[in-house]
Amino acid sequence: MFACAVLSARCYGAEPGGDKAVETRYATVYAPDRGALISFGRKIGAITFFNREDGKSEELIGERIDEIVGRVRTRLDMYPGGLSFSIRIFPTYVEIQAAYAAFGGVQKPPIAFYSHKVKGIYVSLPDLTDGVLAHEIAHAVICFYFVTPPPGKMQEILAQYVDRHLWDN
Repeated sequence: MFACAVLSARCYGAEPGGDKAVETRYATVYAPDRGALISFGRKIGAITFFNREDGKSEELIGERIDEIVGRVRTRLDMYPGGLSFSIRIFPTYVEIQAAYAAFGGVQKPPIAFYSHKVKGIYVSLPDLTDGVLAHEIAHAVICFYFVTPPPGKMQEILAQYVDRHLWDN
């Protein structure tokens, strides 16, 4: 089970640094540097031994993110219009702890979280997997799908389902 948090409307828009690195159909990815972006791509399966970094990293990462979003939407059978969010990559867990605290988080800081107020996913690079990213994307899809997002516990059940069954046929 992954640590996760959905931040409520009381959160404010803490915006960590990072240059826009990748634009996809659904997401804009921000990374502090190219090394973090490449590591992100490897962690989510966009950059592999067979398609090593060859100048097309951004394209591969964008395609993989959109593939994951598509699988999340299919698993949830939710296809909200206007789905658009940011993904911010933090090179260390300590940095995501600070971002979480800036949002007013008081519980144990998660390895990744989604804020619907700023429509942003925040991930700790060392802890990232495609499942963790899918879990947070599920929160985004759920929040965009419902006029009033469902309670956090209900979202968590659905997001955990997506995380576990992301690559099932």
